[in-house]
Amino acid sequence: MKFFIAIALCFGVLIASNAWAEPYFAARKGVSCNACHMNETGGFARNDFGRNYGESLQTFDWPGLSEDAPVKNFPSRRLAIAGDLHMGYILNDSTQTSTFDLGRQNFYLMAYLNEAVKGVVSYSPVGAKEVYGLVSGLPEGSYIKFGSFSIPYGLMLPDDNSYIRGGLGFTFTRTEVGIEAGIYPDPVFLKLAAFNGNGNAAMGIDRQKAFSGWGGLNFTDFTIGGSVYYQTPSFTLGQGYQLRFGSFGWARIWRFVVLGEYDLGYNAMDYAAVNVDRMIAIHGSMEFDCGNNIYIRLQREFLNPSLAAGDESVRSVAGIRFFPVQNLQVSLDYQLIEPVAGNSAGGFVADTHVFF
Repeated sequence: MKFFIAIALCFGVLIASNAWAEPYFAARKGVSCNACHMNETGGFARNDFGRNYGESLQTFDWPGLSEDAPVKNFPSRRLAIAGDLHMGYILNDSTQTSTFDLGRQNFYLMAYLNEAVKGVVSYSPVGAKEVYGLVSGLPEGSYIKFGSFSIPYGLMLPDDNSYIRGGLGFTFTRTEVGIEAGIYPDPVFLKLAAFNGNGNAAMGIDRQKAFSGWGGLNFTDFTIGGSVYYQTPSFTLGQGYQLRFGSFGWARIWRFVVLGEYDLGYNAMDYAAVNVDRMIAIHGSMEFDCGNNIYIRLQREFLNPSLAAGDESVRSVAGIRFFPVQNLQVSLDYQLIEPVAGNSAGGFVADTHVFF
């Protein structure tokens, strides 16, 4: 526990932001996730700049990345398609079993109505994910988004198993219906969103709502920020509030990128909030650029979902990622989960990711 307190203190100074997809890429070149993604919060479908970035890692003009990122030219076409296809292989040490896993499969359709207005649909085999309209290019980089989309919170790592993703209740399978607005007066970024929540669908003052806020300062070598999520209680369902808040960030030092996030959470078990569970989640990771499109990543996380003694768990991941050809990422990871109470569980995960 002392180790994680030390991590929290260190990253409290270098706390960062941005990205559903790979915040490590954005951190290396000092850009925000909206530089590469249609969604101003990052993740899912990529814009033209992001597709060129991801598809041309070996030949892309890296020195000009930071300067060119804010420029999003209106494409001559009206429609565009894109996608993410995963195929993994999991070897479980504890049960001595192995399995193939399709992982995340997403297809995207983007409609460019004009330079400011766009429509985006993200679809997976289990159904539509993000479906929203986006008005961007407003003064100071501001935008408005409405529809169904992912909740802006924290680092938004591309890993549902992460304690700061699934552990806090924010996963890739979760999207909410609502409206979001943001602004980017350099170096500030700020985003506010309101959602329906999970409460009573009937009209009335008891209709449950959820709110999310995400903001901070984005510089070339580091980003500092924070986020908050609040879901209002529902008298009809007898359901209490849910609260998440924390700080997050990244820093770039030579070929190293470090990411960190520290979160606290509160879950009211009843409308009157007589019974409230508290939780804590901490993330620290480092990625090293070995050159030739090869990256080594080390990650360590801590989670206590109830702040009760014996409920703690530590998750450690070590892996390598490389891009043998354009449009293909291959990753090899070893994951070890060590609960305070219970047996440890480890295993290898190999993943191939085709993106276009």
